[in-house]
Amino acid sequence: MNLLPWRLARLQLRQLRPDDISPFHGYRSDPRVARLQGWTPYTLSQSEAFINEQSRLVFPQAGTWQQLALALVANDQLIGDVGIWLADTLTEAEFGLSITYNAQGQGYGTEAVSGVIALLFAATPVQRIIACTDHRNTACINALSRAEMTLEVSREAQYKGEICQELQFAIRRQDFEQR
Repeated sequence: MNLLPWRLARLQLRQLRPDDISPFHGYRSDPRVARLQGWTPYTLSQSEAFINEQSRLVFPQAGTWQQLALALVANDQLIGDVGIWLADTLTEAEFGLSITYNAQGQGYGTEAVSGVIALLFAATPVQRIIACTDHRNTACINALSRAEMTLEVSREAQYKGEICQELQFAIRRQDFEQR
């Protein structure tokens, strides 16, 4: 069941497309955006290859990470992306998101987190969704908390050669449906 594009108040979740390469490369090569992410800045050729690969995938794909575009409803401008992983058993999902530096601090992260959770529960049979973040990423922590995800685990992890605390948040389908 493909429910894309998934429309939110100001954003839509949709497939990445070849015309997203330039804005995608813009924020994926920005060290301010990459600083607390698990990925390293992308070259233009890496951005092109990644977008071309992702644009061919049909959502949802089990057993692999898949990126969806975060685009403004008003003009379809790409402002970020969401990585989604579905377990082979389709019982659990994980996600992470990246937003262009100029769009940060405007509530898009909170809207995207809530939208991804709703999309995953609508499009898949998953029972539990998790998201992990570096403890220094207060904007992400706030967005996950506002979406009523619960902090489950704090563990030592390594981000880009630096030891930090990784926080794991989760939400269960039954808790989501009882809201």
